[in-house]
Amino acid sequence: MDKDIKVINYKDLAVYSLFMIIFAVSLWYRLFPARFDSLQAIDPFYLARMTLTVVNNNLHVPDYDPLRYYPDGFNPRLEGFMLYYIYGIIYVIVSKFANVDFWIYAKIIPAVFGALITIPVYFIGKEIKDRKTGLIAALLYATSSAVMFRSSAGFFEKEPLGGLFIFTTVWFVFRSLRNNSLIDAIIAGVSLMYASIIWGGTSSLYLVLTGAFGLMILSARYPRSLLNVYSSLAFFTIIMAAIYVRYKITDTMILGFIGLYI
Repeated sequence: MDKDIKVINYKDLAVYSLFMIIFAVSLWYRLFPARFDSLQAIDPFYLARMTLTVVNNNLHVPDYDPLRYYPDGFNPRLEGFMLYYIYGIIYVIVSKFANVDFWIYAKIIPAVFGALITIPVYFIGKEIKDRKTGLIAALLYATSSAVMFRSSAGFFEKEPLGGLFIFTTVWFVFRSLRNNSLIDAIIAGVSLMYASIIWGGTSSLYLVLTGAFGLMILSARYPRSLLNVYSSLAFFTIIMAAIYVRYKITDTMILGFIGLYI
């Protein structure tokens, strides 16, 4: 009978409660600009307009936008088109359950994704040392004014969504190296691919990963799990370069990353 009694772990409960407070604070801060009637800048308006175009076009990104760089126009597929799909699909799902105006949604969703980044940030800190480190890392991210500016309500941009995939990549790279898990390696690779097709700033992550893996290899002090995670990252990088016309396999960033693997 006593074996069926579940003991409450108050330490775990305290950690979960503290994290929920940090997440709530992060979201609360980022929602302050939602009181304004418009988006924060020209680029967010363009990205929101293209997302609405995708929603109204059966989730298809057009090959030509006559309004950008008028009168020459622009091909939206040349720049972070995955953002239109993800934000568009989420809006379609949300609108099935609630009558939400798209422009209200466009103001709120960046703050939501900006706050969600606290999740991988917490787990990265936990992977590096412990849960206390994870909570401190999440708190620092949640209250950083530099980060908050680029991930708040009305800033319908690439950073909130791309940042989530970047930090998720780092989180699962750590997990894969520690657990020698192929599933974790695949999740890291998919996250890196999505981040690359959303935001050009992901190029800095390629440099960091190339440098970190290179040092591990040169020092001859690397876990056997490195092959799994590097293989997954390289594989999905090649797929990304094949489907996203902005990058080519011969680009210095990608060539260096793949070249080190080979």
